[in-house]
Amino acid sequence: MMTAVLPLPKAHKIAAPKVLSAEDIAARKRSIISRYGSADELRARRNLIGLSLDERIALSELVDLDYLSGD
Repeated sequence: MMTAVLPLPKAHKIAAPKVLSAEDIAARKRSIISRYGSADELRARRNLIGLSLDERIALSELVDLDYLSGD
């Protein structure tokens, strides 16, 4: 019976975790909402005509920020 050793990719640390305050979260949400609209508006637009890549990213960020803020 033969065995083989395969090289494995090394794990790389991407960056240190970032801690956001409630004010940081609220400011980011305000920025996204002023540019693209609320999450509900983006969902309605997605269901009606679809979203651009930027709008999809904005919706994803709003969902993440809502989770972080506990909404």
